[in-house]
Amino acid sequence: MDSWERVEKIMMYFDMNKNSFSKEIGMSNNVTIGRIINEKRKPSEATLKRIVNRFKSVNLEWLKTGTGKMLLKTNDNDKQTYLEKDGVKISLTNVADFVINNEEEFMKIKGFKNLIELQVAKKLLNIVDSPEMLKDFLKN
Repeated sequence: MDSWERVEKIMMYFDMNKNSFSKEIGMSNNVTIGRIINEKRKPSEATLKRIVNRFKSVNLEWLKTGTGKMLLKTNDNDKQTYLEKDGVKISLTNVADFVINNEEEFMKIKGFKNLIELQVAKKLLNIVDSPEMLKDFLKN
């Protein structure tokens, strides 16, 4: 995955478009982010620092190189959404972190791509210990 794709993935994770993302990281317009995404450009060091300064849970090393996990931790200030099933309360944000950080494994699960698009996956959970456990939970 190229660095521009990682920027796009972060935008999707936080459910933002180029305008809202640009504004959120302190840019006066969306030209820089637009060029990074539309022209598949490598973001500058300054842009990367703006992203991680605003989104503290984003791993700078992953953003720069693709090494490691996208998220260091879930920011406590993130809005939490929960689902409850059979008495189990599930934080969708924590599921999303798990899914995003194990994306390759999930893409191997037949039908997963069609079942959960990245915009929805970003709201999934932490209660699951493995892709198999999430698969079993989703079946029921």
